[in-house]
Amino acid sequence: MKLTRLDKIKLAHADFTTAQVVLGKYGVWDSEPDWIYQNAVRNALFGEPMPSMNGNFFQLYSLVPGYMGANSELYRKANTVVNLILNATIKEMPAIRAWAKSTCWRADIA
Repeated sequence: MKLTRLDKIKLAHADFTTAQVVLGKYGVWDSEPDWIYQNAVRNALFGEPMPSMNGNFFQLYSLVPGYMGANSELYRKANTVVNLILNATIKEMPAIRAWAKSTCWRADIA
């Protein structure tokens, strides 16, 4: 069975969520990293790519050794979701927007 773009987005989102579980000690469940991800999804709905990763992009716990590696891992996974959205067709966008609105509650998706 061929996956739809929305299916691929849901899988990539689940991959990001799994990374949050694995990298929990870096504070990835705090509101800041969660909002940064959800806002990136929101921005992708309007055609905006992920901004460049600079420094502590997801505002993780900087006193925990390895936090920059955690930032890189989260960035890669978030960027996968964003790129899938950016490459969606106009026909696919209503379903993607509905998914994002129900999933990314911090980002105020209308």
